[in-house]
Amino acid sequence: MHHQLTCNKQNGAVLIMALVLMAVLTLAGVASMSDSVLELRAASNSQQFYSAFEAAQSRIELAASNNIRNPLDYLINIPDVKSPETWPVQTCNAADLCPDSQGDGWTATTELRFTGGCDPAPGYSLESGRAPVMRTFEIVVNTQNKTGASHSIQVQGVRHPAAGC
Repeated sequence: MHHQLTCNKQNGAVLIMALVLMAVLTLAGVASMSDSVLELRAASNSQQFYSAFEAAQSRIELAASNNIRNPLDYLINIPDVKSPETWPVQTCNAADLCPDSQGDGWTATTELRFTGGCDPAPGYSLESGRAPVMRTFEIVVNTQNKTGASHSIQVQGVRHPAAGC
């Protein structure tokens, strides 16, 4: 008896299907990785923005406070209240011995600008000489991280009592 082996010819359809499926899965993996990288960058940018914002707010709080470490002087000499060109601008940064960041790479520059006003304080008697006089200032803080990738500029108004202008 003579047995003849019959081999069915296979065309490799399973191999082609497996390769196509692997290519589709690879493309899906690469697409999800690029989405993850984009989301990571967005989260990092958001974190840096809020850090800059908080650093600026912290500097504003220091500049507006009656803290002994605050080199800004709300009783600065203003030669002529009616002439804005004579109004000095004070700056406060690390070079001026103003307290700066705690080593996290942030720097902040603060400007204190007299914006006028020698008006009686609200809520007090308007009788001549009885109400304290208030000066108005604008505090502008610009914070920036060490790479310059993120910064925040904050502005706040301040009223400060003074004996006179």
